Amino acid sequence: MRWITLILCIISFLLGGVLTYSLYEHKPKIEIKEIKTVETKYIRIPVTQKEMEECVKSPIIVEAKEKGDVIVIRAHDKCKETTAEIIVEAQKNPEEIIRAGLLGVAAGALIVALISIL
Repeated sequence: MRWITLILCIISFLLGGVLTYSLYEHKPKIEIKEIKTVETKYIRIPVTQKEMEECVKSPIIVEAKEKGDVIVIRAHDKCKETTAEIIVEAQKNPEEIIRAGLLGVAAGALIVALISIL
């Protein structure tokens, strides 16, 4: 009977740790490595005063796309556009992993204590 209780305690301890770790929200540490402006080009060069006013008043549209660890940003209006690349690196935050592990151990210990009371 004592071995069965010990095995149940170990299993519940491990399951508490795994469950808490899997349910815990992991936020990676994101670092910007490099920002590169790829190109700036004119789509349309204003010739008349009216075209110049249209260029000045046209809204700027910003678009972003993710390609792996690179974020490509394109900003444009009626007259010109520019493209930039932001190279990012995401790493698991070791503090978050340790916190989740400790929370899992505490949850497992609580389950063990509840089983031993019953």
